[in-house]
Amino acid sequence: MKKTLFFILFILLSISVYYDLTEGILAGPGEDNSSSSDIIDDRRAVEVTVESGQTLVSITKKLHDGSLPAPVDKITRDFKELNEGVPPDLIQVDSPYRFPLYTPKQDSSF
Repeated sequence: MKKTLFFILFILLSISVYYDLTEGILAGPGEDNSSSSDIIDDRRAVEVTVESGQTLVSITKKLHDGSLPAPVDKITRDFKELNEGVPPDLIQVDSPYRFPLYTPKQDSSF
């Protein structure tokens, strides 16, 4: 009985590892990490003065009704581009920064 249970657990673990390595939940190198349903609007950004405890992710979620509109690495790149290369981990409290605004892609296949 124990051998059968361990065999089943081994098979499940093997399937899980195989799926993570082949499909995964994160994009691998060379894959497009941009969201398929959202894009950044050209030059659309909003200036926000950072308060204590806020981060790039928390502010972006607040600007987009509680959800992340794009992958974190894309939001980070866009933030750096809008703020002259300032990395988000060096933002200062009570300082204004520009945060990218994203809108859903319009489905034009009617």
